[in-house]
Amino acid sequence: MSLKKIKWQDYVLVGILILAFCLNFWALSKEGYSNEYYSAAVKSMLSNAKAFFYGSFDSGLYVTVDKPPLGLWLQALSSMVFGLNSFGLIFPSAFAGSMCAMLVYSMVKKVWGDAIGLIGAGIVATTPILVALSRTNNMDMILLFFLLCGANFILKAARQQSLKYYLLAMVFLGLGFNVKMLQAFMVLPAFLLVYFMGKGKLLNKIWHTIIAVCVLAVVSLSWSVYVDSVPASERPYIGSSNTNSVFNLVMGYNGLSRLTGQQGGGNGLGVDGNSLDRTISNEDGSAPRQIGDSSYFGIIAPNDNDFNGGKASGEEPTNLPQDDGSSDGAPQIDGAQDGRDNIGTNNGNTGGAGGESESGAKGVLRLYSAQLAGLVSWFLLPAIGMVVLAGVYCVYWFIKRKTIVLTDQRRDKINNIVFWCAWLVPMAVFFSIGGFIHRYYVVMLCPAIAALAAIAATLIWESVHKRWLVPLSFIATLAVQAFIVSRTSWLWVLIPMLICAVLGLALFLAKKKAFQITSAILMLAALFIAPMAWSLTPVLYKINSTIPNAGPDMASGGGGGISMPQSNKSTTNASSSVLYDYLLANYDGERWAVAVSSSNDAAPIILETGLPVMAVGGFSGNDSILTLDTLKEYVAEGELRYYMASSRNGGTSEISTWVQENGTAVELSNGDTLYDLSQAK
Repeated sequence: MSLKKIKWQDYVLVGILILAFCLNFWALSKEGYSNEYYSAAVKSMLSNAKAFFYGSFDSGLYVTVDKPPLGLWLQALSSMVFGLNSFGLIFPSAFAGSMCAMLVYSMVKKVWGDAIGLIGAGIVATTPILVALSRTNNMDMILLFFLLCGANFILKAARQQSLKYYLLAMVFLGLGFNVKMLQAFMVLPAFLLVYFMGKGKLLNKIWHTIIAVCVLAVVSLSWSVYVDSVPASERPYIGSSNTNSVFNLVMGYNGLSRLTGQQGGGNGLGVDGNSLDRTISNEDGSAPRQIGDSSYFGIIAPNDNDFNGGKASGEEPTNLPQDDGSSDGAPQIDGAQDGRDNIGTNNGNTGGAGGESESGAKGVLRLYSAQLAGLVSWFLLPAIGMVVLAGVYCVYWFIKRKTIVLTDQRRDKINNIVFWCAWLVPMAVFFSIGGFIHRYYVVMLCPAIAALAAIAATLIWESVHKRWLVPLSFIATLAVQAFIVSRTSWLWVLIPMLICAVLGLALFLAKKKAFQITSAILMLAALFIAPMAWSLTPVLYKINSTIPNAGPDMASGGGGGISMPQSNKSTTNASSSVLYDYLLANYDGERWAVAVSSSNDAAPIILETGLPVMAVGGFSGNDSILTLDTLKEYVAEGELRYYMASSRNGGTSEISTWVQENGTAVELSNGDTLYDLSQAK
């Protein structure tokens, strides 16, 4: 492209993309390991091929993470290139989040023109929760990227009645399923609807849909079907499932439970649960090899210097992160990763992580609650207006369908609006009534809000009633934004908003084209000031990676209205170093160096030592995985030596009682108690 052919829109697009990349990539090093639950899993997955394939939380193949492994595969591959550090772990999310702006621009521009595509891209780039999530290693941005890739292809398929593009759309939707399971299928109705509304014969559409759904099923379920077909004794337990089944995880914990609010992955630790009786043998039928043997799977040994933060066993680690006295820059839930508390005692209906204190009270105005509005709802009002307008137009078209000429251009515009409405409405309803949702889940609304708000802007600006409709819609949207700001401590944001608004409205009354353009720029600036200010907070302050947030609460060090005790487990200090040094010095190639209650206790040990650690109760500590008989087998076969006492796994269960009666207590100088089971009977 020659310089003469470059238009002003190209410069603006480049500017938006630079802004997106800066917001998402700037100073990532301050995020440390980000979400330690996933980071520890990535480190374990890099240690052997089976852990990589199954998405095992530990290299000993005890339990998987509570999600399918595709997102973790990308993080692991990135870490192999850039290292197991902040950049390597977060790169897939940051890149995906940045490209979401480009994808929305592309889809809106093709139908509505450059200017509207740029507005949509700008809204995406400055959506606060999207920026926050792009700066963590949570899975949501990878999921959203796959869904938008699929959306791009389904819109092409609808325009051209193309089976090729239809299948590509379903492939990306299936990839999204392998990131966060049923959450990906929230856009499936929109995909199907827009294809059937496209031009072409109905019979062809039905036939194409049958093929596409089959492709979707194969891509979505191939990993799940294979894993469930593997005997339980030859693979890790499926974390957060009740029946050690991927399909139970799909329909329960990562499915309908999000709507009903009923959570939990088991009945407790080794009590009336599913036994995990597993022995991994060599292919030649010989005795199992110890996980500590670096040739067991042949990728990276557990004690590889690049990953365990130390050198040989017993030597002082040299490249551990410094203790800055904080965890994630905001308080965390005790015992939680991915933003969840002890799920066995809180179903998310009231208070707690995933409850009202985090996401607001259920109801039609939940997206405008103090907890959620600043994250994603800045342009929700015009998006809702487009939904209403689309509904009215559909009724009008049905009444006048015999007289309305439906050109290809008009069909494309209608389909584009319907697609984004079908994306927005089901999600908005779900997030309004969902029993167990985290605040950052609302990032899924971002593309539809951006597209519909941008389309609303062009329809209003080009309306024959522009003289009164533009000021009215602008003032209404600005008023809602001002209300969102007014509930925070950042009232100063209102000053530049009002200055730009007054100047924009004053110039709008002039009839000269130059004044009109300047007026539009000022009004847009007024509407982008607050979301931009909110979006800067994840860049300037360290993120609570388990429940990402954005806005004034981060600047004040608060947790967004959630009572969460400070965690001290994500940094290395003198107390934790005592435990790490002891385990490194006494590890002798066992399948697991130590057993702890949950992933929250296991993650920092894995990250700082590179040792295989058994999280007895899985993610939350409540998965019913380990039975006493299985524990005895592990001990007898020399696969587990140390069991760490804690308030959660040291209660009255038969496992804890047996450990205390048969193990030898090792009191560490930091106050931790390990039980040496090497002589247990």
